[in-house]
Amino acid sequence: MITNIPSSQDLTRSALTSFFAAWHSLIQLFHDFNRTYDLDDPQWAEELQDYYEHCQAELETIYALAAQASELALKARICDVSPYLLLLGNGTSFGEATGDTDFSELRTIDAVDLPNAVNAICSEKLSDSFKQRFTEVRKLRNKIAHLGAAGKTSDPRDILKLLIEQYCELWPKSKFLKLWIEYIGSRRYSYFHDGKWCSAEMEFSEVYETCFSLLSKRQFEKLVGFKKSQRRYICYKCIYSGGLNRHDMYSDLLTAYLTQENVLTCQLCDECSDVDRKACSQDGCKGNVISIDEPFSDHCHTCGQEQDE
Repeated sequence: MITNIPSSQDLTRSALTSFFAAWHSLIQLFHDFNRTYDLDDPQWAEELQDYYEHCQAELETIYALAAQASELALKARICDVSPYLLLLGNGTSFGEATGDTDFSELRTIDAVDLPNAVNAICSEKLSDSFKQRFTEVRKLRNKIAHLGAAGKTSDPRDILKLLIEQYCELWPKSKFLKLWIEYIGSRRYSYFHDGKWCSAEMEFSEVYETCFSLLSKRQFEKLVGFKKSQRRYICYKCIYSGGLNRHDMYSDLLTAYLTQENVLTCQLCDECSDVDRKACSQDGCKGNVISIDEPFSDHCHTCGQEQDE
């Protein structure tokens, strides 16, 4: 009997963990430079190039994680049809049965065959461009695994583009920001998330603006689901659950959008908030979206300040 048969959901979960491990490391790489210098300031171009060269070992790890994410995601699609299709083409020999066989001990379909297998088995086909990128990343991963290096200098912005295209092809209907913060909350650092001095929302608030600044208008809309130019608002549900209100970090987390005249929807927590559309009473604030939900009723969703009586 074969035991521990994988499910499509399990494989998808593992694929997303690998993807966001790569994504978060890459965004932190950009953010660490941005805290001291300015990624977009030409006067720091030489320092930025030196920094990128210094980060090559970490970038190779990111490539390896990206390859793993793609392979697991494609296996998840095949598994959704039947997990036993993952055993195709390997001539698996069971020998004389002396007990249960764990599925993880069986050889599954080779990575090189995964894209064609998905297109032959699954109703949702992979694009030619994805198949080409999959092959390139797989070959780089193999070089890193077998030779200890990719044999090329990697540009972090090229990897950023690759990861975005990878995500949009593999999980086009998923909530990107929600999945990202779920990953942050699953890492070992989350052991120290007490909601007062540290939380997943606090970690996210440190890096997401650096991330958003790197995205083109098209990339932003694909990942976040709204135009980059569209006004973003404070989500008080995230502020409260993440403890940002304890440190007056209200305006450090702008992840909500008006989806109806009097409703905000947050792309981070995927929760809705009812609002009142009236001008903010604070000098200098042009906001006109005011919270009516407790415990932050009568707070502006633009500046974070409570309204004057």
